[in-house]
Amino acid sequence: MIKFKHNDGGRSIYFGKRQTGDCVVRAIAIATNKHYRDVWHDLLKISKRTGFMPNNRETYETYLIKHLGWYKHKCLRQANGKKYLVKQVYHKQAIILTRGHLTAMVDGVVNDLFDCGDSYHNRYFTKEKNPMVQKI
Repeated sequence: MIKFKHNDGGRSIYFGKRQTGDCVVRAIAIATNKHYRDVWHDLLKISKRTGFMPNNRETYETYLIKHLGWYKHKCLRQANGKKYLVKQVYHKQAIILTRGHLTAMVDGVVNDLFDCGDSYHNRYFTKEKNPMVQKI
């Protein structure tokens, strides 16, 4: 079973406990070990250039792939074609897209404000081109 760690990625320094809809910034900051503010500013720069919002797929994919050198992968599927749940997959370091939400997994531990382990594992991003992924 995948473990969960409550982690705001450094957001509370700037916003306290307020809800901000910042899962993109938070997940990237956690998974890359970059400062929350730096990720936020980098996404804003790309957003200004492209016209897409900072939490838009086009913006964060550009940031992850072109600026940070991460790789995008298709969702993992079971033999019967069904998707795995986040808690059924182990990643050393990944940013996982669930339904409308990005979360970080570091050393097999979901790092987020809430445990989304029961969400379906969709696209994901890793630093490695061919990551070693383990199904649990």
